[in-house]
Amino acid sequence: MRYVKASSTSRSSNARLFCFAALVVKILLVWFIFGGTSKKSLAQEGRSVATIPPVITRAELVTLPPEVTPVIARISTDYGTIDFKLLPDAAPKFVANFIKLVQMQFYDNTTFYRYEPDFVLQGGAHLRKSAPFPPIKHEYKLPNFKYFVSTARTSNPDSATTEFSIQLADNSKWLGPGGSDPYGYTVFAEVVGGKETVGKFASLRTLDSGGLRMLDPAVEIRSIRLISGAN
Repeated sequence: MRYVKASSTSRSSNARLFCFAALVVKILLVWFIFGGTSKKSLAQEGRSVATIPPVITRAELVTLPPEVTPVIARISTDYGTIDFKLLPDAAPKFVANFIKLVQMQFYDNTTFYRYEPDFVLQGGAHLRKSAPFPPIKHEYKLPNFKYFVSTARTSNPDSATTEFSIQLADNSKWLGPGGSDPYGYTVFAEVVGGKETVGKFASLRTLDSGGLRMLDPAVEIRSIRLISGAN
């Protein structure tokens, strides 16, 4: 067999091809070691970038389809009105109970009777009327952010009836599970109108009653009426 000696040009071309091939191999090795291994590690841990849950903002906690009209309950007092947007997805049983109470005009001539600065404004039928329906089973789902409205109850989580509290600060930790008690307080509405009315309570007189700040005198709830979203 006859061997042909390669020219210098041919040798140079072959060398360049060899170097290029070696570079490609190195790139593939780096991708396999670092890129491939990192993906494998995520898979072994049972998670991936796509499955890491996003941070949920307060605005995203409760959403209604655009075609659904929210149910708004308006509270009338001598200091102005306060509008609650009811949150049936968060507390369906208490919301249904609250709507029945409003429709039978149960809250007419009840009161706001407790005001704790930077904590809660509490109202309902306290000492005026007996609850007409049995207590509601516990339904905690949403944190007690400022201007959210939660059920007021005894230490029994299933004792909520007619009383409610407007949050005057972010009470999500203290009124959440493991805060003031193991269960948390059920949010069923949000103040969407009349925040300036809520602010007027700060200037009213209160008296200490067993460690609670009670309004003196209590503020009359003249009525609560459903103004939208209810049949």
